[in-house]
Parts: sequence; structure tokens; C-alpha cells
Amino acid sequence: MKAVTFVLVWFCVVQLNAQHKYDNNWMFGYRCGVSFSGNLVEIIEQAALISSEGCASISSAQGELQFYTNGNAVWNKQHQVMDGGSNLAIGQYLPEYGTSSTQGVLILPSLTDTNDYLIFTQNNYPDTGICVSTVDMSFNSGLGKVVIKNEPVYQGHYFSEKLAACRHANGRDWWLVSFEA
Repeated sequence: MKAVTFVLVWFCVVQLNAQHKYDNNWMFGYRCGVSFSGNLVEIIEQAALISSEGCASISSAQGELQFYTNGNAVWNKQHQVMDGGSNLAIGQYLPEYGTSSTQGVLILPSLTDTNDYLIFTQNNYPDTGICVSTVDMSFNSGLGKVVIKNEPVYQGHYFSEKLAACRHANGRDWWLVSFEA
């Protein structure tokens, strides 16, 4: 039986209450999106994202789309590649499909600055591992900019294509969860 090692990394992020709307907009698939901001669910057809697997999106606490990513590129709410938002470290490169990972990217709001969000990416190559990039939404008239890209968090191991976060018991912090392949 193969032994599985779990990797837990603790990150502090802004305290979220039950009324937040960070998940009001979902971008996924081939230029698709769904908005839960109004009374009715709206289809978003102008999304730029093309992803057959893992992707992530984040809205403001008020429910306005901020940006979305497939873990390689980051698009702002106008569906344009964000300043500095290319070449994030995700997935395994497959010549016929490009870069891919079943769920190798997620976004969390930052604890230190309400304008910042953290994008965590996971690459199953040991020299890349789990990385974090920082988006500062105060740049470009609120369209944001990737100000830190691919900072190593945990390296030296092969990872599964799974990355998740769960709330710490203190209601403020988060645990980032993955496991070695």
C-alpha cells in the first residue's frame, strides 16, 4: 500500500462573515460564467477563460467580480489579461492540451490588505511545488495587477492535482491543503 503524505500550510487571511459575497461569480469551462449577484442567476458569456479543468474566481465582499484565473493567466473583470497576469505556475505541461491541473488553483483574500488577494497554484514538478501570487486591486483604476508572482510556498515534492482551503476553527485564518502524489 502506498503511503500518502499530507501537506498543511497555515495562512492568515481576512475574517469573512456569513454575509460575504466572494463567491457570487463563477468563471469556468470555455468562456462561461455564472453570476449569483441578482435575484436571478445570470449567464456570463464574455468570459475569456478557457479551462477544461481547475480554475478559480473571486468577487468583492459586495459581490462584484474582481478577477478569475485558470492558474496560468489572470483576467480582470473586463475579461482582459490583468497587468502581470500571465505565466503563473500551475499544472503539468501537456503538449496537446497546454497547462492543466484538475484543481491546482485557488484564491483567498489577504489578511494584510483589503485590496490584496492571494492566488495559490500547484505544479506537480518538485522544483515548482506550491506557489503564491499576490493581486493588488488598487492598481489600474481597480482592475488590479499581479504584484508578486510564483513565490514558493512548499517545494521538493510531487503533488497531486488537488488544492483546497478550509477555514481554521478561529474563524479568521485558513488552512491550505494538498498532498504528495
